[in-house]
Amino acid sequence: MRITDPAWPAVQEAARMMLREDGDSILAPKDIHDSISELILKMGDAMPSRKTFPGLDSSKNDEIMFFIAGNSTPSFYCGANPPSMNTLWLPFEGTSIWNTLKQSMFNLLDAGYPGCLGCGGTGAEEDWDEGASRTRMNVDITD
Repeated sequence: MRITDPAWPAVQEAARMMLREDGDSILAPKDIHDSISELILKMGDAMPSRKTFPGLDSSKNDEIMFFIAGNSTPSFYCGANPPSMNTLWLPFEGTSIWNTLKQSMFNLLDAGYPGCLGCGGTGAEEDWDEGASRTRMNVDITD
């Protein structure tokens, strides 16, 4: 995915979210579990002070959901069905967007994120606007 793609800011925000938040669980297709486990190991190496990491469970469909501890609504969702406006949505099948999302997280970790200033990329310091993101991607913005 190119940085000019309308979905790029959402990919970057989902990557930052997964790295900075206290993730409780990730639901994803079994096909990508090994790749997600590789990412979690890299997170542990890059963030030695972090004490907890998300658990990994299988999703029923080709979708990825990331849940923050104590929250029953996913923080981000990769899949075909539009979630509520409280969830960052990447309107792609989980297996088709995973490598882009993983590479974005690897790049952020290599830059020192989240323990650095200014290395989170464009929009890292701003509040996320899901409505604007869905408008930019020209997808359903109903709640």
